[in-house]
Amino acid sequence: MPQMENSTSKTQPIHIACAIDDTFATPLAVTLTSLFHSNKNNYFHIHLFSAKLTDNNVLKLKNLIPDEHAELTYYKLEQEQFDNLPTSDRISHASYYRLLMPRNISEEVNRFIYLDADVLVLGDLIPMWEQDIEGNIIGAIHDITGTEWRLNEKHGYNARYNYFNAGVLLIDKQAWLQNNITDQVLTYISEYPERCRFHDQDGLNAILHGKRKPISPVWNQQFAIYFVDKSFLDDIYGNNELENALNKPGIVHFNTVEKPWHYTCEHPYRKKFDFYLKLSGFNKTKESITIKKILKKTYIKLIGWVSYHRKLYLKQKKE
Repeated sequence: MPQMENSTSKTQPIHIACAIDDTFATPLAVTLTSLFHSNKNNYFHIHLFSAKLTDNNVLKLKNLIPDEHAELTYYKLEQEQFDNLPTSDRISHASYYRLLMPRNISEEVNRFIYLDADVLVLGDLIPMWEQDIEGNIIGAIHDITGTEWRLNEKHGYNARYNYFNAGVLLIDKQAWLQNNITDQVLTYISEYPERCRFHDQDGLNAILHGKRKPISPVWNQQFAIYFVDKSFLDDIYGNNELENALNKPGIVHFNTVEKPWHYTCEHPYRKKFDFYLKLSGFNKTKESITIKKILKKTYIKLIGWVSYHRKLYLKQKKE
């Protein structure tokens, strides 16, 4: 059988790190399926981190990995080290797992891409993987909501450092370790919990805002790109980058309360998520359908997904 002609190889793979608990096993399966489907000429080493993942889910995710295309290493974390960190109805302790990745990830790894489990990878990751982050510790994409709401002010840093989204990161492991970023972020969250509405994302912004290379929004298309004022998006992204992120995203990020596995979700890439869910062989997360949800879905369809979220966004912005 002829060997696949890869842009990357087993000796020089693209390193992808993910962190979940059991509630996100199926979404991560979809993320990985989309990754492999969209990167057939690349080889990946998947680094999976968790403190709350059953052996069955670990096995199911390992079975998802195509031998000719990728390998997976599982890192078992200790839950006790996260117990005192704040959570919310949207953000669990699993969000903090990424902070420990540079300390635990395989020794041979110099840089890696961190991906949230609520993303779809729709493009070849080589251009992102080979980005020069110019001596910075991370590469990351401007967060639309955080930048427009000027969350930088809450953390006391200049607006020229736009607030970034932590759902997709390109991380220089050695630089992270040399600057002791993990301890700095955890200390900040412990000392200023009132500033950290988005928990570790806020902590990362507070510590790394001046050590971050901005990356194209193509690599983290956020849901607010569909309804936030275009002139504002042009200002933070540039017109060409904005158009590419809208029309040819490399990574779509479902960074909203309504995820594509929820009954009420009408996100433009919902059908694409369903396609990769079916391809993954994983079962859709069970959900009880209530009258309230049926009415909400009907209302969203009536006024349109974009209009619904624009109204919701403007309301939250005033709060």
